[in-house]
Amino acid sequence: MTRRPYDVIAIGEVLVELRSEAPLRRARHGTALRLSFSGDALNAAAASAAAGARTALLTAVGDDELGAPLLEHVRALDVDTSLVWRAARPNGAYLLSPDMDADGEREFVYWRTGSAASTLSPGDIERLSGALSSATALVVTGITPALSPSARDATLAAARLVHSAGGHVTYDPNFRGRLTTAAEARDVLAAIAPYTALLTPSSPAETQALLGTADPWKAATRALDLGADAVAVTSGAESVLLCDGKRWWTAPIPPNPGQVDTTGAGDCFAGTVTARLALGDDLGRAVARGIAAASLSVSGRGGTGHIPSFAATAELATRHVRLRPAGPPSLPRLSSATFAAARRPERHRPPEPGIVHLGLGNFHRAHQAVYTAAALAEEDGPWGIVGAAHRSREVVSAMAAQDLLYSVVQIWPGGAQVEVPAVHTEVLVAADEPAALVERIAAPSTRVVTLTVTERGYTCARASSGLDLDSPLVRHDLAEPDAPRTPIGQIVAGLRARARAGGPPISVVSCDNLGGNGELTRRLVREFAAHLPGGDDLLDWIGANAAFPSTMVDRIVPATTDRHRALASARLGLDDRAPVPAEPFSMWVLEDAFAAGRPRWEAGGAIFTADVAGYELLKLRLLNGTHSLIAYLGLLSGRRTIPEAVALPFVESAARSVLAADYLPTLTVPAEIEIGEYVGRLFERFANSALGHRTAQVASDGSLKLPQRLVRPALDHLGSGRMPHHLALTVAAYLRCLAPLPGDDLPAAVRDVRDTARDRLGRLAATAADGAGLVRDALLKERLLGAELGEHSEFVRRTAELYDVLRRHGPEAAVREAGRG
Repeated sequence: MTRRPYDVIAIGEVLVELRSEAPLRRARHGTALRLSFSGDALNAAAASAAAGARTALLTAVGDDELGAPLLEHVRALDVDTSLVWRAARPNGAYLLSPDMDADGEREFVYWRTGSAASTLSPGDIERLSGALSSATALVVTGITPALSPSARDATLAAARLVHSAGGHVTYDPNFRGRLTTAAEARDVLAAIAPYTALLTPSSPAETQALLGTADPWKAATRALDLGADAVAVTSGAESVLLCDGKRWWTAPIPPNPGQVDTTGAGDCFAGTVTARLALGDDLGRAVARGIAAASLSVSGRGGTGHIPSFAATAELATRHVRLRPAGPPSLPRLSSATFAAARRPERHRPPEPGIVHLGLGNFHRAHQAVYTAAALAEEDGPWGIVGAAHRSREVVSAMAAQDLLYSVVQIWPGGAQVEVPAVHTEVLVAADEPAALVERIAAPSTRVVTLTVTERGYTCARASSGLDLDSPLVRHDLAEPDAPRTPIGQIVAGLRARARAGGPPISVVSCDNLGGNGELTRRLVREFAAHLPGGDDLLDWIGANAAFPSTMVDRIVPATTDRHRALASARLGLDDRAPVPAEPFSMWVLEDAFAAGRPRWEAGGAIFTADVAGYELLKLRLLNGTHSLIAYLGLLSGRRTIPEAVALPFVESAARSVLAADYLPTLTVPAEIEIGEYVGRLFERFANSALGHRTAQVASDGSLKLPQRLVRPALDHLGSGRMPHHLALTVAAYLRCLAPLPGDDLPAAVRDVRDTARDRLGRLAATAADGAGLVRDALLKERLLGAELGEHSEFVRRTAELYDVLRRHGPEAAVREAGRG
C-alpha cells in the first residue's frame, strides 16, 4: 500500500500571541508583554506532530516582520511548512489576559480582520488539492471558517476533498462568540458535519449554542444527526463522552496538579486524536491518548507552551484513562401506551384492515405506509394495512413487540424529522403462515393488495418477460397452490379463494421499479392462473373483478443501521427497534383505475395521472439508471456510500453525462415536470451525505435492474447510428464489479454486491482470455441484457474497451475515455 505524503494536515490561522503578565484592567504604562505564536491550527498541528504523525500546516502567513520567526517556530515544532505561503497582509494577533470572562475562559483581545489567513479561499484548496487528497487526515476548527466568507468556503472545500478521497476529517467547533454568531457557527457545523469522521464539541456552553442542549448525551445524538460518523463531547476538565453511532463510552479526564494554563487543551486533544487515528489506532485508543495529551498540555503557558511527548501521553493514557462502555439514559420502548402518553399528534390506529401488503421492508414502511397515514389523517376509512414479510422475521418481531408501531426518520444534511405512521393492523411472515396470508387477501374487507418485492419477486423469465415456468418456486406453487411461496402465487391463491367465495372486486398495485408494472403484474397473475385447474373460470373472474393500476414510486430508503436506531429513539424520546431512515423527497404516481375504492393518497402528495408511463421512464432512467453508474464507479473507487461516490468529480461528471446525453434524449418529460429543476434535485438527493445510502445496496441485482433501465435507451441510440458511450460504461463497470478476471484486486466494498448472476458471471471470468472475451460471452453468449443488445457488435466492442480501461487504468481513466466518445 502506498504511503500518503502527510498523515495529518491542519488548516487555519497562526497568530502572534501577546501575553500580558497582569490583568488588562489593572495594566499600566510599562506592563510587560510576552511574545509567542499560537492559534488553534498550530496548536492542533503541534500536538499531531508530537503524537508521531507527519503533519503539515496549511495557511497563509503575513508578509511582515513577524512572518519569519513565526515560520521558524512552526518548524521547530516539527510541523511541515510546505503548504504555507506568504500573503501581503499582516499576521493576526491576540492579547491574552489572565482575567476570566463570564464563561470562565481566558479573556482575549483579537486583531484578525484582514489578516493573512483570512484570505484563505477555495482557489487555495484547488491549488493544493494534490496534497489534501493524498493526506490521511485533516483537522480543522470552527475558528477558521469564522475568519472570512472565503475562509469558510475554503474550510468546507478542504473537508469535502479529503472526505471524498477517503481521508479522515476531525472538526472541533471551537465556538467563539467574539468571532462569529451562534447562527453562523451552526450553519458551518451543519455544512461540514456530513464530511466529518469525528466532531469534538464541548459542553455545556458550546453544545448549548450550537446543538441546542447542555446535555452531553443529547448533544452527541444531535451531532450524529448532522451526519458525523462519531462524536466526542468534552465536559470541561471532567470527562469525555464518545459515540461512534453504535456504541457509547465515557472516560474521566485525569487531573493535572501542575496546571498553569488551559489555553489550547482542546486543540491538543483534536490534534492528538487525529494523529493517532491516521496512524492506525482504533477510535477508543485514539481518544484515550487525546485525553491524556490534553491533560498534560495545561502544564505550560499558551497553546504551544507545553506539547507533551508521545511517550508521556501514552504512559498517562495507559495508567489513568479508561473508556468505559456506557449508554444513553434508558428510554421506554415504543408502544401504544408510551406513544399515547407522549401525546403525539399522529393517528394511532386505523379502525379496520383494507389493504394487504407483500414485502414488509423499509421502502414500503417509508412510502406507501406514510401516504396511507396521510390519507387517514384527512379522511377515515377501512384502510389499515396487513403487512407480510417474505421470509425475514426481524421486522415482524420488532413491530409486534411495539404494538405494530415504528418511526420513519427523514434525514438530510443538518437535520432530521421523525414521524410514526401507525397504519398497520397485523404483520406476519408469509413463509411461516402461507394459509393466513391467502386468507387475508381473500377476505371481503380487503380491497387493495400492494407489492414491494423487488424485481426478483416477480419470478419473471428474462427472455420472454413472462412467468418463469423453470423456476423451482413457481413449479412448487403450481403444484401446491394453497401453500404458495412466491408473491405471484400468493396473489393468485388469494384471488382464487376470493372468486370461490363470490368476493367483491379488488385492486392489485405493484410498487416496484418495473416499467409498466401494473400490466406486468396483470400478465404474470393471468399466466399463473391459466396453469391451474379450472383456470379459465378464474381468468374470467379476474378479468371482471381485479384491477392492476400502474404506479411509479420514488424515494431513497437505505438499510437501517444502529446509528439510525439511535437517531430515531433520540428524536422520539422512546426506544424504537424498527425505525426506517429515508430522504425527505418522496413521489408516488398512480393510474386512477381501482376496482373497489382506495385511500385518499393524494392527501400525502400522491399524483394520479393517465401518464404514469412518462413518470416511470423519467425515474427509471434519470434516477435509477444514473444511480447505477454512480454506484458501480463508486465501488470501483472504494467508496461505500453514494454521497461519497458522487463527491468524486469524475463520478459526478459521468453521472451528468449519462443522464443528459444517453438517457434524457430517449424519453418525453411529463408536462408537469420542469426538467432543469428535476435534475438539480436529483443531484441534491445523490449528495445527501446524512443518509448514508450504500453503493452496494444500489448496485445489487444489476442483472435484473439494468435490462429495465438501459437496454431500450441503448437500442434507441444504436438504431439512430449513435453510440451511447456512458451506457456502455455502465455495463462495463457492472461487469467489472461482478466479474473481475482471475488475479484482479478490487476494493473490498465490491464484495458486498448481491446479484443472482454473480456465480454465472464468475464462471465466465474464470475462463475468459481477456476482458473483451468476458464482455462478449456475457452480452452475446449469456445474453445478460437480452439478445437484441447483445447482437450489436459495436456496443459490445465499446463495452469491452471500457472494461479494459477500468481494469488497467481505473474508473477515472474510463470516465475520460467514455467522454472522448
